[in-house]
Amino acid sequence: MRKILIIGAGKSSSYLIKYLLDKSQSENLHITIGDLNIANAKKLIGDHIDTDVIHLDVFNTDSRNAAIQNADIVVSMLPARFHIEVAKDCITYKKHMVTASYVSEEMQALDKDAKANGLIFMNEIGVDPGLDHMSAMQVIDSIRDKGGKMILFESFTGGLVAPESELQRISIESMNGDLALLDGSLKHNNGWFVIRSLVPANTTKGAIQWVITPNTIPDWVADPIVHVSQVGYHPDQEKVAFLELHKNDNNIQEISLQKIEADGQKVTVKKQAPEEWGKYMRYHYLTFDFSEVTGSGMYCIQYGDAQTAFGCI
Repeated sequence: MRKILIIGAGKSSSYLIKYLLDKSQSENLHITIGDLNIANAKKLIGDHIDTDVIHLDVFNTDSRNAAIQNADIVVSMLPARFHIEVAKDCITYKKHMVTASYVSEEMQALDKDAKANGLIFMNEIGVDPGLDHMSAMQVIDSIRDKGGKMILFESFTGGLVAPESELQRISIESMNGDLALLDGSLKHNNGWFVIRSLVPANTTKGAIQWVITPNTIPDWVADPIVHVSQVGYHPDQEKVAFLELHKNDNNIQEISLQKIEADGQKVTVKKQAPEEWGKYMRYHYLTFDFSEVTGSGMYCIQYGDAQTAFGCI
């Protein structure tokens, strides 16, 4: 049985964990999830038999080393700046490693040691040039399987519509010509996938006729988003989080700052109703000022079911 250690059980890990659990029986996998917040990690696995959850503080050398030694492959879903210590341990204990971050200078410096030990360190499996290309190939293969022909393919990175998702479904029908899927990431690293038709030569009217049908959900309201500093906060600086709500979200709840203790439990440090900032475009913004909190440690902010990643003060 192959043992995979996933370090970090935040929102970006949930789909990965589900995918690996779905494959655990057929691929003979055992999944271990290491996180400070054990309760949240347990929610992601339910009662699945091929997994377990451990309390893992990535800054605790002993617990980190023990977890890595017991794995065949280590997947670090931590913020990018924390990958390097995990990577060094993987070199020491000869473990393969995967991250979702770009290759930093510190990570690049381990290239020679990784190759010398016959290890695979796979990085940049994120938007560009990783999962967007994989998902694009899935779409292309689907077109070919149905007898379709690819006329042109360029990459602009970004996401794809998902016909199986109520939130991302859209249909485009050409009434008088072929449709081409373009992915132009080679031209620009922050572009989009594009559907296009070529204009026939010498055509002056009705050259392109499409019927575009988006899926709509009556009374849909976007999930709340809490914006915080991605690099953490100095104890003495102003600390303000911004809460972004859909314009039709009238269910204002209390927002809380929670400190992550050594045992992974969360302790509420401050809790209050968010303060009004104003409306911009289709969003309603509120603020949460916790400048008076100066104690060093790991924190997160909770608003309803929305929780930020752990950050430092």
